[in-house]
Amino acid sequence: MTTPDQAAPSHTGNAFNKDLLHVFYSQLFPFELLYSWLAYDHNYLYPTKKEDNKMAPESFRFREVSFESEIDGREIYSRFLSFNSMEDFRATVIKRLPHKIDFGGVYPYPPKDKATRPKGNSFKALTKELIFDVDLTDYDSVRMCGCQDKKICLKCWQMATMAIKVVDAALRQDFGFKHIAWIYSGRRGVHCWVADPQARELDDSARDAVVSYFSVRKIILEIMTDNIQLVTITFFVMRLSIKSQQTPSDCQVLFTHCSQDPTQF
Repeated sequence: MTTPDQAAPSHTGNAFNKDLLHVFYSQLFPFELLYSWLAYDHNYLYPTKKEDNKMAPESFRFREVSFESEIDGREIYSRFLSFNSMEDFRATVIKRLPHKIDFGGVYPYPPKDKATRPKGNSFKALTKELIFDVDLTDYDSVRMCGCQDKKICLKCWQMATMAIKVVDAALRQDFGFKHIAWIYSGRRGVHCWVADPQARELDDSARDAVVSYFSVRKIILEIMTDNIQLVTITFFVMRLSIKSQQTPSDCQVLFTHCSQDPTQF
């Protein structure tokens, strides 16, 4: 397990420009939107009255936040951070200029107080979003464009699109989840965050059961049956894009047409 302020491998070949990071965090980073989501405080963006430095709900104050940042020339990964308000979070981010920010589960008390709590106190996440990771390197055996490992082209992303459509449909139709967000991972895939209360309260065994439902080795026939038209159409568009060297956007008209009339296959 990573400990607080643990030194991470140096990434001198991909050094971050601190001036640009400062501009990004101070002018572009969506602090309010992110806070509204992770605090489940949907009135924050459209308040009836302005409250400066408002104390955040426990879903934010008791949530673990981790930073990967450069301190004295070393890459440091800091865990068990937590913040009392959105303003507190914003000020710390702009001061430390992290290269990476991770959000964890919600604990019984602020993770920053972990070291000062008496031994024996339970420190286990009470709730956390159900998260899936779609990584394109897992599709190397079926990527027909010639890319492998970390090499990725626009055609590769059609594989991720197929996975998103099937998983999203199953999460909504088979599990009844509604609050689902698909987010670019920053590298070679996408992350799915399921934020329904029922999903956030699942224990480890229930989470494992949901994941196994989507296992490639245990494909459930009903999923493929319910979504076979959707997957077939997407796959057909991908094959056409590769063979004719068209871009995915060039095939969108065909995709729309075939969705309306699958017999055109």
